[in-house]
Amino acid sequence: MVLDRFLEKLRASFAAETFVKLTLSEPSGGDVRNVYARPVTLREGRRLSIVRRSATQDVTKNLSADEGAQTIAGLLGGEFARAHLFTTTGDWRLDVARGTLKASRPAFAVAPEPQHDRRKVKALGPAPFLTALG
Repeated sequence: MVLDRFLEKLRASFAAETFVKLTLSEPSGGDVRNVYARPVTLREGRRLSIVRRSATQDVTKNLSADEGAQTIAGLLGGEFARAHLFTTTGDWRLDVARGTLKASRPAFAVAPEPQHDRRKVKALGPAPFLTALG
């Protein structure tokens, strides 16, 4: 089955540390618009950080590779119709409705650092006149 091959690609890329990110799109309804997954390093070890993005809030869960793959499988079976897996060795696009899995060249050459707490990128630095005002 195509979904099983896609999940095997996800597990293999996570184990080989070539996993960059995963995007689920085309929701079948409900409140959740997208689901994003990326690798993070926590005290417990490497985890899959899954963010369910809705119109009003984001819900994040940090799961092991197997738990993450099971969660993704459940979401693809009912709530979402498409998935896009990005790795440093290749990208895979899954269309559940059509039952297709397409491979393409990798969009990322290097996997990002799997940091959990990342520094925010701010558009403006501290303004000198604000610093003088305290």
